[in-house]
Amino acid sequence: MDISVIIVNYNTCALTRECLDSIFANTQGVQFEVFVVDNDSQRDESKQVLSRYPGIQYVQADTNLGFGKANNLGYQYTSGRYVLFLNSDTYLLNDALSAFVHGFDQLPNNVGCIGAQLLSEEGNPNNSYSELPSLKLYAESILNLYLYPFRRRKNVCPNRENSIVPALPYEVPYVIGADLCIRRNVIEGCGLFDPDFFMYYEDSEMQSRYRKAGYKAMIIPSPQIVHLEDASSSAPKSKQYTALSRMRNLQSQALYFKKVYRRPYYWLYRIISLFSFPLYLRSYYTSAEKRMLMRTLIRPL
Repeated sequence: MDISVIIVNYNTCALTRECLDSIFANTQGVQFEVFVVDNDSQRDESKQVLSRYPGIQYVQADTNLGFGKANNLGYQYTSGRYVLFLNSDTYLLNDALSAFVHGFDQLPNNVGCIGAQLLSEEGNPNNSYSELPSLKLYAESILNLYLYPFRRRKNVCPNRENSIVPALPYEVPYVIGADLCIRRNVIEGCGLFDPDFFMYYEDSEMQSRYRKAGYKAMIIPSPQIVHLEDASSSAPKSKQYTALSRMRNLQSQALYFKKVYRRPYYWLYRIISLFSFPLYLRSYYTSAEKRMLMRTLIRPL
């Protein structure tokens, strides 16, 4: 088997079907298998529809495992030389699976992860990779939030819509989990997603382990994949991050710093995080939600 595809579904039946349709319509020339892991969807017809979708293997979780653990569950059934973790809110415009297989076959063995230069629905370059979290970047992000009201808005957000996209594979700090393709031998040697993470930072923590083991991450230009960012989120458009998702983000962020860095570095991160208190106090959250976020910031993990 050349490549195994794992898609985690949680109340995103329509999006997942669109993703699956694009895989079977575009893929040719490679042996592939597709697994859909359903995180106990209750709010749509996912179980009824996806369990009958032809050509896939449907894996039913008894509860919502979160992103990483659901992918770990699906991985147990795979047999491909390469494993592609694909978001349900993506769809393929070309034979991306063959591109991933041929891309890996031509790259040196120390390249452990590859991803595509993702596209927005309008065809613009989309967020495909990022820097690994660090104390410097975290402090800068808080400072930028304080300075934001005094700055002029820019039309282009750095690292999300770049006017020039390289035509050759290029190394990146880590590939985001929306279309993350990994060599099987890397997974077997270094592990997959840390089950302590429910959602957020599981892809960066995993690839930080891979980098410490000597593996690189790269973006290759040939796969064409659209990522409908936040389309799988249940948060209202006027409130992009619910208090619950924000709390999970904060918890996972703290867990990342605790697992990846030494204790003094971690506690310095916790001290810096206190400077975000005023930002949440003036946010759009309710009083009860603000208290929940405050408790999250000061609660030791």
